[in-house]
Amino acid sequence: MVNEFSKNYNGIILKQRNNYECPLIFICAIPAKDIKEWVDVIPTREKKGAIQRILSDAHVRSIKNYISASPKNIIPTTITIAIPSEYEVIDHSLGDQCSLKTLKITMVEGQKSKPALLIDGQHRLEAMTRVEEEIPLICTIILGANDLERAINFVVINNKAKRVPTDLVKAIVSELDEVEKEDFKTRVTSIGLSLGDYNNALIILSLSDTSPFNGLLDWETNRDGQRLIKPLALEMALRLVRNDLNTESELDVDESLEILSAMWRGIKKAPGYDNIWLNNDSNLLSKASLVATTEFLIERINQKIEDGEIDPTEIQGVEQYSTELMSKIPSEFWTTKWEVKSLDTSAGRGLIRDALSKIRTNISRGMAEPFNKIDLFTPPSSEEQ
Repeated sequence: MVNEFSKNYNGIILKQRNNYECPLIFICAIPAKDIKEWVDVIPTREKKGAIQRILSDAHVRSIKNYISASPKNIIPTTITIAIPSEYEVIDHSLGDQCSLKTLKITMVEGQKSKPALLIDGQHRLEAMTRVEEEIPLICTIILGANDLERAINFVVINNKAKRVPTDLVKAIVSELDEVEKEDFKTRVTSIGLSLGDYNNALIILSLSDTSPFNGLLDWETNRDGQRLIKPLALEMALRLVRNDLNTESELDVDESLEILSAMWRGIKKAPGYDNIWLNNDSNLLSKASLVATTEFLIERINQKIEDGEIDPTEIQGVEQYSTELMSKIPSEFWTTKWEVKSLDTSAGRGLIRDALSKIRTNISRGMAEPFNKIDLFTPPSSEEQ
């Protein structure tokens, strides 16, 4: 015997275009946990007809942090869902001026596939679920949407996303009073927006849960963490990403911040690197190393961009490639004593980049001693001193 059960939601029906081909849209509010019960979120690579990117846990955390940062913070944008056929609309006429509808979703107990597919909002949905499952989310449900409609709406919605220009943000903020300005800055910083200011970007890198540098900056407000990283080193690294990465359009500070964080999250995930991350005897997070390693990564990523193998704006891809790249640099490299000193110069950073390149080459060639002929391990001659 088949056991069916259903979910009912009250809302309104919208016919956006005045023609018979236009799909109907049902608009309502649904608790986050309910949505996950009957809406599938499937990455495109896993199933034919699926229309989602891979979930980015870093993106989810940034939204979760924003919601958790203040009781005033809300997500007013809608979750977009497509439901092909397993639904019923019940009309409740309330007179000429208003018509309330009920959307009835029918499911079969134990069925593998769910009646609907998510088009847009997977990170918001996941983040809100982690904060509080009963939080209601505004939903736009496209009724009777087939594969084509789902694909078109996914591409259009996600391809039209664009940051608010920094100058426009500054103009808006300029009209707030001083208390409002401070509150505005606090709330947008909590979701990782620097508003084009490098100092704000450093604050985000120091405080954000998605930042690999969380609690590590060497400045006075870091009272509880380890002061391992010079703020100037991170600012230099940010400027390198913004100026030297070969992107189709010029990066802003926030985009550069996301990419730099992804690079170094990737480094931290390389074998053995998590163990040396907070090691005071490690050279990894010194100013010279942080800047030189960022330069090294940018150089390699640019090669991948030129070959069409990576999109630098796809944060997950940047993170994964950084892990892959640094997996061929043994973590012992950073804890072995370096004989060359005073590396915080252009020439010194060049030595670090050369060492990274040579080690990768040595390992690729199967050499038993990957640190062979690395200048950093060779004391300078008396003439060089």
